Amino acid sequence: ANYCSEKCFNDTTNHHQCIQATEREQARMYADSLRGVRSSPCEQQKMLDLLEKQRIEEQNRRENIDEEFQNDLISKLGDVDLEDPELDMDDVLNRLPAATRDQLLHNFQNWLDSDEGRKETKTRFERWQPYWMTHSKETYDRLRSLSSEASSILNETNQKSSLPKPPQCVISSSNFLLGNGESLSPFVKYGLLNILLSYAYITRLYNGGHNDDATSRIQASLDIVQGSCSLRAVKLEDAQSAIIRAVHDCGEIHKSDEVAILRSRAARDLCHIVLGEVYDQGIYMEAAISDLHNLFSRAKNDILKLNPNGTSSDLRKSLPNWLIERCIPAHEHKIKKTEDAERIYKAQKKCEFLLLWLKKYGNEMRSLLLNCIEAYKRVVEMDEQVLSAVQRRMRRQLFGSS
Repeated sequence: ANYCSEKCFNDTTNHHQCIQATEREQARMYADSLRGVRSSPCEQQKMLDLLEKQRIEEQNRRENIDEEFQNDLISKLGDVDLEDPELDMDDVLNRLPAATRDQLLHNFQNWLDSDEGRKETKTRFERWQPYWMTHSKETYDRLRSLSSEASSILNETNQKSSLPKPPQCVISSSNFLLGNGESLSPFVKYGLLNILLSYAYITRLYNGGHNDDATSRIQASLDIVQGSCSLRAVKLEDAQSAIIRAVHDCGEIHKSDEVAILRSRAARDLCHIVLGEVYDQGIYMEAAISDLHNLFSRAKNDILKLNPNGTSSDLRKSLPNWLIERCIPAHEHKIKKTEDAERIYKAQKKCEFLLLWLKKYGNEMRSLLLNCIEAYKRVVEMDEQVLSAVQRRMRRQLFGSS
């Protein structure tokens, strides 16, 4: 073994560096001695079992501590109804002893600083800003010349958001899908409006996290198909009925207190998407269908990897808690692996067709903007009948005075 000299020992700075160098050398020598050493499968399994046992014990220990703290917290709060929507958190904290309050705030801060806390905070509190809300000054100027009412509804914003990437798919022949145009249904554009509204509704509902993971991709894809009858091959013969049908179908997907607000917002989002930009009106429509194509393509592969007997409980693991608590029904939904994968695949192929249609006939959507505005006003009137005073105030906060 190597030892330091008396001179080195008396020199504090150099002695510390010498110790570190010696420890590194010893660690290297020990690592070299282990090279080529292989544990048996039995020893490997023993180590894995030991690590799993330690993990479970640690998890149980933390759960017990959390449960004891929660029970103590509830006993100290007395008859306070924590589910009361008008409950003021300052009142709750003031009811607690100083030590309990400090521990609660300390635990909450630790959770906020954790990876889970940062992800949950983003999901719950950072509102996603859709890319379709960004319009140039020239676009708003043209909109004002078209309709002052429309320009007041689609109020100006300075936000900048990136567009979804176009799909990485190669379509062998656009003529195969589009033909010469004579055989195409004149109602394609109405079906497109129906799909775009469902897309806007669901992506807002997921706070822009519809593409985050397999769970979100599968559930969002199934929701979008459920919200758009056009993706289920239902024929729509005019703009108003296409939009109102999508509003109704989306409102039936997840029952929640804010469904009327979400429906109105989706109807207005559709107007923004169709408005596009003065230099390229189809920019947001193509971006939305591209995003849908990518979503369906990935979701189809995700769903084929699920266990045959997978249920929605499998899908809940990474869904946002606010979405689970407020929207997901309590009963289980079995995932029909083959049927759902086929349904998503058909929706994906329709998106390929629509992308090509937009590039060739997208100018036909220009005449539908005012129809979208009128449909939005009708949706607002419908929702006014069911909105409570509190919900009206919430919508004014979201939309302003319009």
